[in-house]
Amino acid sequence: MKCALVLPFGWLWTMALAGCGTQTTTCQLITEVAPQITVTDAVTGAPICDGTVVASLEDGGATLTLGTLVPPDAASSLCLYFVLFPLADGGEALAGFPEDGEYSLNVSKGGFQSVTVQGVATRQSAPCGAVPAAQQVNVMLQPD
Repeated sequence: MKCALVLPFGWLWTMALAGCGTQTTTCQLITEVAPQITVTDAVTGAPICDGTVVASLEDGGATLTLGTLVPPDAASSLCLYFVLFPLADGGEALAGFPEDGEYSLNVSKGGFQSVTVQGVATRQSAPCGAVPAAQQVNVMLQPD
C-alpha cells in the first residue's frame, strides 16, 4: 500500500510516496512542477493580474479556473496564475494541477481579445531525480 503526501514548495508540488507502516529503502520522492503562467498587455507590457485563465486538460479531463494571490489593484511587476484552493475562512491557498498532462489555456479580460494557448504542461521528476524546470508561459493580450 502506498501513501501520498503533497507539500507546497514555492511553485513546486512535492509528492512523497512511501510504504505505509513498512520500512522501505527505495527513494520514491516525485516532484511536480506547475507551469509559471503570466498575462501581460501586448501593447504596454504591463502585467494583467485580474484576467480570467481557464486551463483544460487537452485529452478532455479536468477544467480549472486559475487565479493570482495578488490583489487586482496592486502595483506589481509580476502576477503568476495558479490553481487556487478555497479555504474555510474565505481565503485561498495554492494547489497543484490535479492531473498531469498538457493543458489548453483560455485567457480573457474585458477590453482585450481572448487568447487560447495549447501545450501547457506540468512536469514531473523521476523518483528522487533532478527537479525539471517549470514551463514559462507569458500570454500577451491585445487590446480591442
